[in-house]
Amino acid sequence: RIGVLTRPYTISMVIDHLQDLKDQALRLLLRNIQEETFNVSHRFKEEDEIMNSKTWSFSTLCSSITEVQESTSTLLAARSFAKSGHITLAWKSILSLFEGQRGDGFLPKYRYSSKIIEEDNQYYYIGNSTVPGPYIGLYLAALPLHASMVLDVFSLSAQMKEDVLFLHILYKSILKFYKWIQDNSPHFVHPWETLWSSRSWVEPLKEVRLEIQRKKWKMPFQVPTAIKQSHNYIQDVYEPCVYLLLKCRREYSSDPSCLYRFSSVDHTAILVKAYEDLLKMREVLLGRHVTIESAHQEWLESSREFLFQNLWNEQYQTFLPRQLHTSPNSTKKWIVEPDASIFVGLWTEIKNESRVNNMASKLMERDGYNSFFFNCGIYGIWSLGGCVPNSSISPFLNYLISTGLYRNDVHGMAWYISNLTTNRLFLEGSNESVVVDFAEELDTASGKPFPYMDSCALTSTTTAAIVYDLSTGFTPFPTFLTDPPIKNSGVIALVVFELVIAFSIGASCLLLSLRLLRQEFQQSEEARQSFVLEDGYFSVNSMDGNSNINDANSSIQTE
Repeated sequence: RIGVLTRPYTISMVIDHLQDLKDQALRLLLRNIQEETFNVSHRFKEEDEIMNSKTWSFSTLCSSITEVQESTSTLLAARSFAKSGHITLAWKSILSLFEGQRGDGFLPKYRYSSKIIEEDNQYYYIGNSTVPGPYIGLYLAALPLHASMVLDVFSLSAQMKEDVLFLHILYKSILKFYKWIQDNSPHFVHPWETLWSSRSWVEPLKEVRLEIQRKKWKMPFQVPTAIKQSHNYIQDVYEPCVYLLLKCRREYSSDPSCLYRFSSVDHTAILVKAYEDLLKMREVLLGRHVTIESAHQEWLESSREFLFQNLWNEQYQTFLPRQLHTSPNSTKKWIVEPDASIFVGLWTEIKNESRVNNMASKLMERDGYNSFFFNCGIYGIWSLGGCVPNSSISPFLNYLISTGLYRNDVHGMAWYISNLTTNRLFLEGSNESVVVDFAEELDTASGKPFPYMDSCALTSTTTAAIVYDLSTGFTPFPTFLTDPPIKNSGVIALVVFELVIAFSIGASCLLLSLRLLRQEFQQSEEARQSFVLEDGYFSVNSMDGNSNINDANSSIQTE
């Protein structure tokens, strides 16, 4: 696990640095925790025994933003908290995320504090992000990692009664969210609900830009300067994304333009794994004799079929996203963009070994067809294929890809990408410590953060959680404890019944023993009173014992 380092290191130095790296990541995760008071009693009445505290801790995006909670970073941080033994913090952080869930089940990507909502601060800036505030952020759906991360947290817990209660609460909320996804075109998402690079969206959004020009639509707000300076900002992508989101989700418009849909490999693969883990959550709860609503097996089957049949491209021998048009002759057009998010298709188990090998080989190639090669440097997988200059490296994307490779038994390459992701944190410095920044994205040329990144982008909760997870090694497949085949009350009743039977048998044996002892005593007494002396010895056979003894003495004297 030494990998490629920037200077000579001994094995002991590497071990010390890895430990220091893990400790720094955990310290940042704990520093990025905020507290907020929620009115939760009306939502979880049946679980009041663990809802006695209304002040919960939750993970923020970074150290400098304290009023915004983001779904994916919260889930990853909770998993790291569970790994480090802070299990209650992990549970309550996830629960706080669902305080932002709407009545119809929709779970937004961002949850804003009551302070921002009350002040109606619609353009609260959240760092080097393309989302300026609640005006847009409240209508982006969360990446559906929830079932997978919650199941991992439960497997890392002691799996006691309190953990089962948390699992039960979250199962119901997650099921509600996934039902909303299923009812609202589960395989077609907004561009900002995917992991694609902004550059990959320029061509797919061409028709939306033409529609904006035709309708003479204008941006409803001034784009912050910090967003314009971000390497992710492209005006031809940003404005169509805002247009689609406001028209299709915020205003619930029936305009045909809202039917422009994009099917993403990363979102679909994550959803397939999520449905698998939702069914496992149900099995765990049923094993603990918890009455719950049934999960839907057909959701898993339809999503898996969509991923492997509609998004696998035989020509390129990899997954590719598709675009749905709403013309009379509607077709699903392949989006042939060499974006690293296509490898998130490995997040779920792929039973076709040749497909796994074909995708893995593209990660290691330095040349290939239509820029579909990604082995470009020593700092991790680049977001864009073809080794495009000024691209970026996403630690989160590298984490999903390496975990997916490990899940599909490509362990060597999984460790290789994992090492590339963490090795860049071994920056030049003293041998005694590691100088670490937890940047959200990295420059491909240097492996360091982009120069104009603000403090939020350098203290990313997502990156810290990933570094902590990778520093502790890949987690084995989760295992779950189950209750005995009968409930606790049944066990008590059975034990009491067995004790009654044992007591009855013991009492019977005691009575029988006393009876036998009494009979033995009576027989001994009769024998003592009827002792017979044979051949001249005395015998006590009459009431006049003295005459018999005298007669015996006379006989002895005579003889």
